[in-house]
Amino acid sequence: NIINTFNPELILIGGGIVQGREFFEDIMRETAKKRAFESAFNACSIAFSELGPNATLIGAANLVMDEVL
Repeated sequence: NIINTFNPELILIGGGIVQGREFFEDIMRETAKKRAFESAFNACSIAFSELGPNATLIGAANLVMDEVL
């Protein structure tokens, strides 16, 4: 379980999968809550990127710009 292993403050879900979030968001959160330690789950937020299917492209372009500039 990624929450138990890494104890992140935030899990950000992005890319094309965000378009179908209404089909899996509730079950994903319920499953995470069942499998993670309570304290780790409560300390972790799960959010969805607002960049949509272009999130990966925007992130890659940002990395290139950081290196060039």
